[in-house]
Amino acid sequence: MRSGWQSYVVVAAVGVISATTTLAIQSTALADDTLTASVVPPSAGYTTKYVARATQAEARLDFDEAITWYKQAAYLGDAKSMYELGCLYFGFHDIPGRELKDYAKAAAWFQKSAELNYIPALTKLGVMYNGDGSLGVPEDRVKAAQLFLKAAQAGDAQAMDNLAVMYGQGKGVPKDIDAAVRWWKKAVEVDGNGQSGKAAQSWLDVHDGKPVCVYCASSTK
Repeated sequence: MRSGWQSYVVVAAVGVISATTTLAIQSTALADDTLTASVVPPSAGYTTKYVARATQAEARLDFDEAITWYKQAAYLGDAKSMYELGCLYFGFHDIPGRELKDYAKAAAWFQKSAELNYIPALTKLGVMYNGDGSLGVPEDRVKAAQLFLKAAQAGDAQAMDNLAVMYGQGKGVPKDIDAAVRWWKKAVEVDGNGQSGKAAQSWLDVHDGKPVCVYCASSTK
């Protein structure tokens, strides 16, 4: 039996219901939801269906419905759906008149996904801890660096670039220009012409073998 955010309670059969027809009840509690109970489907195929419906809703720009379906998949333990919920609540799809942004909810879902070792969630959670404390979690550069390191070691280019910047600025980690350059080079190797690869290359073009961000504080925050 599991406990915590995802606990299953086997309901004993009573009366005319035989023991072989017992139901598994999944109870899920997050900061953004009241306690929710749903019957756990007997097949992993339900997760695929929920994700497909969420994706279709996103294509129609119906993000409220997308959230509903992603939550159903998340309650079944789907780490990617937890990550997608985090992205929605982070405000990635917000436009004037349609705002879902809720950093506390985003952080909660990224955390759940990260606990299942979903690499993009580790990076996004690191971004939130690397903020100024207004992104749903306290500012914690050391924790941010730890999250970036874990994601970078798993091959995430954005995490590599972010970690390199932290090494270059001496924030969350001791200032280490050589380490910064190594991680920027890895980001370029992994992402090439992608956004993170280009960002890393722009740093390398200026700072490879040279001081990085000379105006930044050198002490670890």
